[in-house]
Amino acid sequence: MPLDHTATAVGLRPGNGSLDLCAPFGLSDLLGGVVRPNKRQIRREIYEQKVTRWIKVWPGLGVVGWVK
Repeated sequence: MPLDHTATAVGLRPGNGSLDLCAPFGLSDLLGGVVRPNKRQIRREIYEQKVTRWIKVWPGLGVVGWVK
């Protein structure tokens, strides 16, 4: 599986007085503010439109471009 949705592959659930974290691809992209295209769910044009909107809100966002 390509690592194209690492920042959204994160889950939390209540555990015995704490939270259980599941992050199979780690937390680097989420905590580092990095977005990557998920080519299985979105077309290039839509991704680029979203990125344009996102970087206006979060100017320091790291964006991985659409690679063929």
